[in-house]
Amino acid sequence: MNLGDLKNLKDERAALEALLTHAIQERRALPGFFQDEVDRLAQERATRRPDINAVPTLQADIQDLRYQVGIAKEYRSDLPAPWDAALNDFETRYGPIADALVGAS
Repeated sequence: MNLGDLKNLKDERAALEALLTHAIQERRALPGFFQDEVDRLAQERATRRPDINAVPTLQADIQDLRYQVGIAKEYRSDLPAPWDAALNDFETRYGPIADALVGAS
């Protein structure tokens, strides 16, 4: 992996974190379990050592964040229009985020 690829991973993680932060600020529109899941995965990310295996750590962070944003995406009609626009911008740049299908069996 070259430095450009590493920068893209860091940029994608930052964009996902911004989307998630925005969704959390509007969490009154989201189900109660959402904050618990966000907190759990944030704690897992905090225990990873970013200086060791930086690329796998970034990839794991991105996977977690995409899952969390996927949960919020299921409730996009309850979130404000600016969040939806930011999600559309993200998906145009980094690819679509799948719905998390929370509660699906």
